[in-house]
Amino acid sequence: MAVRITVLLLALFLFSPPAIAAEIRVPGDQPTIQDGIDAARPGDTVILSSGTYIGPDNRDLDFKGKAITVRSEDGAETCIIDCQGEGVGFVFWDGEGPNSVLEGVTIQSAYVSGYDYFGAGITCIGSSPTIRDNILDQCGGGYCGGIYCEGASPVIDGNVIKNSQCRFHPAIACANGSSPLITDNVIFGNLSFDGATGLWMIYDCSPTVINNLFHGNQHCEGSVIGMVYNCSPVLINNTIAGNEFDSCTSHGFIDVSDGCSPLLVNCIAWNRWGGSIDYSYGGNPTVRYCDFRYQGDIGPGCIDANPLFVSGPFGGYYLSQVAAGQTADSPCVDAGDPGTASPGGTTRTDGGPDVGAPDMGFHYSSYASVCDLDGSGRVDGIDLSIIGRSFGAGEGDPRYNGSADFDRNGVIDGDDLAIFSFYFGATI
Repeated sequence: MAVRITVLLLALFLFSPPAIAAEIRVPGDQPTIQDGIDAARPGDTVILSSGTYIGPDNRDLDFKGKAITVRSEDGAETCIIDCQGEGVGFVFWDGEGPNSVLEGVTIQSAYVSGYDYFGAGITCIGSSPTIRDNILDQCGGGYCGGIYCEGASPVIDGNVIKNSQCRFHPAIACANGSSPLITDNVIFGNLSFDGATGLWMIYDCSPTVINNLFHGNQHCEGSVIGMVYNCSPVLINNTIAGNEFDSCTSHGFIDVSDGCSPLLVNCIAWNRWGGSIDYSYGGNPTVRYCDFRYQGDIGPGCIDANPLFVSGPFGGYYLSQVAAGQTADSPCVDAGDPGTASPGGTTRTDGGPDVGAPDMGFHYSSYASVCDLDGSGRVDGIDLSIIGRSFGAGEGDPRYNGSADFDRNGVIDGDDLAIFSFYFGATI
């Protein structure tokens, strides 16, 4: 009997359901954000209700190594962490990995006067969290205003970093072997006096930088993107345009120095003053299929031609295209490296996808709402099943669903699935 009970207890232990991840609501379940983090266990989600969070335990926030998600309930625009110039936003310095997620919040007026925290908005030291769909606004002071990485490899995806000001690097700075993935961010309206306003790299950093827009930034004695001491970033489909430095001197909009060897592909650098890339201080860039003002001969496939930017639904850096209703085609359309893939999204004001050879420069995301076929507010498996029922069908086939024909070519095929996959998981 004792043996049988032991076997039954063992079976109960082995087949008992796993612990269910909890949702902890702030301020409903816990009064402050830090209290919510402290109460969370691995896999839990801390959900921040809409509103403005101020005061102790709503700034200087520490994930403490936990694999948890901290996110807003209704998006970054409605959830504001106001540091009031008295502290920083978040720190990740206990070995956090990609399952430590910060998503959909605004961090504003974060400030540090010294170097205890290197990044006023978010600091990552020896950690690799996921930082997604956030807004960092008016964060400054110290070494870096926005996101600082030291020996870190976070995913920095879909954020807006704006209106930050500091002496050195107001947006993103990487140091000491950092290799973050930096994708789909918009960085604008930032000011530095002696550094890089958009992205700075120092000491053996190798970030992957894909499909980011740097515009409206100002710098003195610096650049928009800068690197020193053996950095080797990969930069693909980025646009650096509309940045100014009136009454200031500058190395260039992309500054490559001291043994750095970046790869730049399908990028646009088009600003009013100066050259696009400066590598006269020991840099060794490889540049292919880029539109660089005054430097059209810098590498194979490169041009020096006005990209003909036009304004569209989400900003001012779409590419003029006759098919989208403009009077001329941008020279950057279909001018990217034919051996590379489009980053997804669109350069067209009408939201049409980038097909064929990739367009140069930043691509706006505009198809998420189109891919939400069931209107649930999220691009998910239900939408995928709708595509599956129509896959392979063309116009005239009773299975054909025009809403799933994203590129409007009359057949639901692999191109539509590729567009859908780019937005899978997106929240509308």
